[in-house]
Amino acid sequence: ELFRALGERARAARLFERAGQLRDAAACHAEQGDWGEAARAYRALEDWVEAARCCEQAGDVPGRIDALERAGEVFRAAALASEADDRARAIR
Repeated sequence: ELFRALGERARAARLFERAGQLRDAAACHAEQGDWGEAARAYRALEDWVEAARCCEQAGDVPGRIDALERAGEVFRAAALASEADDRARAIR
């Protein structure tokens, strides 16, 4: 928590990950704008809603589609896949 309070979020995130506190690690990554790492941590937690949000911020369309599908948001995932010209995923 000290590194986080001092604004050293990347270091805090690494320490949280080592301690198995993935939710805190994900939050640190998100606070510093490292959306891809935040999405990875949320995926490990199976928090698909937050993973989808982070993937959106990161511009990771396939990752967002996957997270939306896993969150049960199949219609949103299909619409996004259609927008991204990923017909195979859109019709699943």
